[in-house]
Amino acid sequence: MMTITSGSLTTLASFALATGAWAQAPQPPKDAPKTYTATDARPVIYTSKATIDAGFANKVLILHESEGDHYMVESAQRSSPGAPEVHLKDTDVTYVVKGTATLVTGGTVMDLSTQRQGRPGNPHPEYELRGGRIVGGQTFHLQAGDSVVIPPGVPHQFSEVSAPFYYLNIKVRAD
Repeated sequence: MMTITSGSLTTLASFALATGAWAQAPQPPKDAPKTYTATDARPVIYTSKATIDAGFANKVLILHESEGDHYMVESAQRSSPGAPEVHLKDTDVTYVVKGTATLVTGGTVMDLSTQRQGRPGNPHPEYELRGGRIVGGQTFHLQAGDSVVIPPGVPHQFSEVSAPFYYLNIKVRAD
């Protein structure tokens, strides 16, 4: 059984914020009130370790998806390489929990599918492209504790994967 620490989630959140997908809150004026009470606030979203682990067991589990906020959080695992893909509107913020993988980013996607297909359960497959292979690009050797941010429009592919390879992924939609 793996352990996901609060430090791991803090690191993942830090990388998500670093993508610039969320605007920074403006600084209050110097004469602003010294207290704040939440009004009409959305609920905090808590996900238990058991639920996250279930996602790893099921290959991919969307932990939370919010159309209004333009993000999705998922736990995922791979036991084999994947096809090259390009997300036209999503930034992927990925944090490796367990295992190792080789990730190729950039370059040119060859044998691009004429049919746009996202992953199973993806409500927006028209925003994702798949292909046969990537020519060129940059190679990253990922291990537990690593994180990578892949902006929209950047081809990427897990070309080699240790089994199992567990990761948390935040997709931030740019509209």
